[in-house]
Amino acid sequence: MEFGVHIPVIVSGPDVPPLRDLVAYGVTAERLGYTSVATSDHIIGRSGWLDGPSILAAIGGATEQLELMTAILLSVVRHPASVAQTFGSLDSMTGGRVILGVGAGAVEHDYTVTGIPWEERWQRLDESIDFMRTLWRDDAPRFDGRFYRANGVGPRPLPTRAGGPPIWIGSWGSPVGLRRVARLGDGWIASGFNITPERFKAAGQTLAEERAKLGKTSQFDNALASVFTYISDDPDEPRRIATEILGPALGRDPDDMLRLALMGTPESCAERLAAYADAGVQRIVIWPAADHRTQIERFAAQVIPLLNG
Repeated sequence: MEFGVHIPVIVSGPDVPPLRDLVAYGVTAERLGYTSVATSDHIIGRSGWLDGPSILAAIGGATEQLELMTAILLSVVRHPASVAQTFGSLDSMTGGRVILGVGAGAVEHDYTVTGIPWEERWQRLDESIDFMRTLWRDDAPRFDGRFYRANGVGPRPLPTRAGGPPIWIGSWGSPVGLRRVARLGDGWIASGFNITPERFKAAGQTLAEERAKLGKTSQFDNALASVFTYISDDPDEPRRIATEILGPALGRDPDDMLRLALMGTPESCAERLAAYADAGVQRIVIWPAADHRTQIERFAAQVIPLLNG
């Protein structure tokens, strides 16, 4: 199992972290042996939300091996032509280190503010994936879809990686979502605060069956992202974190977050991670709920060795 870290993009007050601190967070993650750094995406979230792509670009310029991952990006809200230009360029400038995770998102405000009909989000998402691949693949791209068109002109230069960066698709594990992943994705991103090890295993089996129906039998990548994490020996600390930080920021019941999040002693966290590993999770992307740099250091020093042991 590989491990990545989420960039702490949620801002609950007026203070915005300096970009240099976020870059240092990514550099620290690479030094500690994490394989990826990830960001999620909102235009208007339930709390303040920093722009992920700009932070990924800054971290990409300060690291050498760290994969730059979106988990997930709202390709419809940001418009797929713009996404193709941004992440095709970033992938080329960083030596092919981008994993573009996309999804429709779960907050209607993101669509309202950008003037995109909420009820069209899934149809637009499907078409946006084909559209971006066409823009990355063809020197004179032509695409005539319901929502997006290209008439021989696309972003330049083309990505140096043939076909552009891989596109992984976010899904909480519904049958229709898994069919979408099987049909269009280079990988699957599951949500750490919406899926248990048991549900992940069942969804993984369904996904394999759907891919087999399409004649796809090759190895398929996956990740469990947005795994909210807080390592503590204080038995009261997880509930405080869930009640004061995660619940308000995500609009979720604190008890629900406690059930799904990775919070507690190193031993209890390693036990839960082992269950995800047994369920077939290849990559866990942790999201420290507070004390971000201290938590990724503690996770690397105290939890990962237990799991490997």
